[in-house]
Amino acid sequence: MQFHRYLTIFLVMVALVSWLTSHAEESTRRDEMSEQSKTYNLSGFTGVYASAAIDVELTQGDAFSVVAYTESGDFSGLELRVEDGVLIATRPEEIWKDKNTSSWQRFFGIVSGNRNISIKRVDGQRVIKINGERVPTYTVRVTALGIDRLDASSSSSVTAKKIKTRDFAIKASSSGDINAEVMGGDVSVDATSSGDVVLSGTCEKLDIKAT
Repeated sequence: MQFHRYLTIFLVMVALVSWLTSHAEESTRRDEMSEQSKTYNLSGFTGVYASAAIDVELTQGDAFSVVAYTESGDFSGLELRVEDGVLIATRPEEIWKDKNTSSWQRFFGIVSGNRNISIKRVDGQRVIKINGERVPTYTVRVTALGIDRLDASSSSSVTAKKIKTRDFAIKASSSGDINAEVMGGDVSVDATSSGDVVLSGTCEKLDIKAT
C-alpha cells in the first residue's frame, strides 16, 4: 500500500513538472510572438482613411502620434502617409510590367491560405506563381489634435474614442467598420457596400445615408 502511495506521488510530481515545462515553453512562444512596434513621424492631419484590412485606433490628444504594431515584426506590408490633411493607412501597391510591352499594370491584393497558388492568364502566354504565406496584420494607434473625418474600406476598421469636433464626416464602404464616440455639431454618416458604422455621443445635427 505504501509503495502505491509513493508511486502516486511520483506520478503527480512528473505530471506537475511536465505541466510547468509546457507552460514555460508556451510563455516563451508568446513572448516571441508579442507585438512589435514602429513609430512614424507623421502629423498635420485631421482625417483618417484606412483600407486593405488595416485596423486603426484613434484618440484625441495634445500631440500627434502614429505607432504601428504587428506580431510578425515585418512592417514592409504597411504604408502610412499624409495626403491633403488625411492620414492614410493601407498596404503598398505592387506594380507589374509586361516584359513584352511597355505598359505598366497596377495590382493589389491580399492572398491568404496554407497552399501555393498559381495564377494563369486565360490565353496561356504567361504564368505567375505565388508562394502563399500568412499576411501580417497591422494595428495603428493614432493620436491627433483634432479629427473631422473618418473613412474605412476594404475590410479595415477604425475605432475612435471621445472625439470633440464641430463638423464630423464618417464613411464606411466595402466591409469597412467604424466605431466612433463623438461630441460634435453637424455629423454625417455614409455607409455603403456592407460598410458598418456604430456611432455614440452627442451632436446637434445628424445626417445618415445608407445604401
